[in-house]
Amino acid sequence: MAPAIRAALLSVSGEDATSIQPIVGALSDLGFNVDVDDQAGGAFRLLEADKVHGLNGRQQLALKAAIQGTAAVAAGLGAGPAGASEGGVLADIKARLPCSSKYAAHLLVPTKPSLPPHKEAATVVGPHHVATYAHEGHSGWTEKHKVQVFVHCPHEDRRVPVDAEVVYHNTTTDIAILEVQRELPAPVLDSAASAGDKYYIHGQSTQAQADATSISHGMVAATELDAYGHIRGDIVAGAGDSGGGCFSVATGKLIAMVVGSDHKTNKVILVPIATISSILAGLSAQKAPGAAA
Repeated sequence: MAPAIRAALLSVSGEDATSIQPIVGALSDLGFNVDVDDQAGGAFRLLEADKVHGLNGRQQLALKAAIQGTAAVAAGLGAGPAGASEGGVLADIKARLPCSSKYAAHLLVPTKPSLPPHKEAATVVGPHHVATYAHEGHSGWTEKHKVQVFVHCPHEDRRVPVDAEVVYHNTTTDIAILEVQRELPAPVLDSAASAGDKYYIHGQSTQAQADATSISHGMVAATELDAYGHIRGDIVAGAGDSGGGCFSVATGKLIAMVVGSDHKTNKVILVPIATISSILAGLSAQKAPGAAA
């Protein structure tokens, strides 16, 4: 028999009675009795953690690990290697979120007057540069186009708007680079991603939630570049995740950026960070003394 839901939550690495309270409350609102063994049955195992209202990214990951843990018990896997491996990945992601969240950014786009603005994901890629996608509403941008981007505030746990200018734009590769005058905390860039590497995404696919970001995770599926210079991950990105950074679970380094979904193969489309690094190097060379105007 699967353990009670509360016990399953407490078995997740890094969780305790205090940290699981928001999750317990959200599940109670859905009608679950977290202290009854048979409540961790089929209905619980079919829950989509990122659809449970009121949970932040870390709480969603803890709930997802608990759901997977009870599913493993039900399947007779117990705490075997498969279940332990997935639980370890989720625990590693939770541990890295406080650091990598500093590199997540977004733009705001007005919607209907009665609705809050729509968030579009972006990712800090250098001390003065932010990357995002170049399709849809960004496709008409040109160099020197002015926008506002919301970036991590070093003094408070929130994002603040800063002025930015488009310094690179390519709709074929689906990359736009913004430059800001303020110095930003920047991630370590890793150009050596391999098939099988696990990653997590800071995106904006949960627009209805108040969180600054939404978290999903997957694995690099293929690193051979397609005709547009893109690689693939093993999950379909949610609407709003384009522009979101993909961070290595193992190292916390930035390895790619989401630019869309390939619905024919159910894969996420990624720009490898090597491409963005090359663009940044070119921008730096243009500013070097003696560079051609």
